[in-house]
Amino acid sequence: TDIHPITIQTCTGTQDMDDSKYLSVYPSPATKLLTIQTNQEIVEINVYDATGKLVLTQKKKSDIDVSSLATGAYVLKARDKEKRTYTAKFLKEE
Repeated sequence: TDIHPITIQTCTGTQDMDDSKYLSVYPSPATKLLTIQTNQEIVEINVYDATGKLVLTQKKKSDIDVSSLATGAYVLKARDKEKRTYTAKFLKEE
């Protein structure tokens, strides 16, 4: 029998973007303040813990106070006025 490779593509309905071109967060690891740098007009910022739980929401700021967050890994999602979402990961430590 012959073996023929099969290519499977998954379509999620969204366009893959390299978010690092549009959104930068630092320092990582962060202790008190996390700075968000972007050329986009951000209207909302959400931070999720490693379990996917929303732990912080903020509007239109370039710095986020992360001092109240527990040590660990987080995902930051920033939404612009055109409702595009940009994602970045960061670490929080004491």
